[in-house]
Amino acid sequence: MILCGLLGMSTKFVECTLGVKYRDIGEDGTVYGGPMYYLAKGFKERGFEKIGKVLAVIFAVLCIGASFGGGNAAQSNQAAMQLVSLFDLTGGNARTIIGLIMMVFVLIIIGGIKRIASVTEKVVPFMALMYILACLYIIIGNFSFVDDAFGMIFSQAFSPQAGLGGLLGVLITGFRRAAFSNEAGSRICIDCTFSG
Repeated sequence: MILCGLLGMSTKFVECTLGVKYRDIGEDGTVYGGPMYYLAKGFKERGFEKIGKVLAVIFAVLCIGASFGGGNAAQSNQAAMQLVSLFDLTGGNARTIIGLIMMVFVLIIIGGIKRIASVTEKVVPFMALMYILACLYIIIGNFSFVDDAFGMIFSQAFSPQAGLGGLLGVLITGFRRAAFSNEAGSRICIDCTFSG
């Protein structure tokens, strides 16, 4: 997970730096940027204008496909599966109904970054509060096991079995979870999702 974090941070830093360097700002203050812009402009600065335009178009087209098959489909499917499992929903339509409800929430973001910001500024504090309350509920509900949990952490964290499990299990899971942190990671995650 540390290795994935370092790789993710470095690629995200490069993406953000290039995005700020090569962005366009419209007369109304709207910011236009991203990989399509810095591919086209960066290669143009180096004398490879045609290659930059081709790569920018390829990236944009692949992003559209990835947004349907990789990001949105995988995330909404995982959320629907968790809700079906959590509430013990039966029947074939449960995941479809949950998907339709999510679609309604997604329509909120069609209004652009300003609408996303206005919705998230209301939702994020509620999400944080729910997360804290859920954590406290679990800890208080299992308070008698807290000392046992710390004991297991310290007694088993440095065993060979934990090292092997971490190397094989956690490393793979960590890479899959962290892959959505940036555009390059999203491509890796799509490959992992469709290759099994």
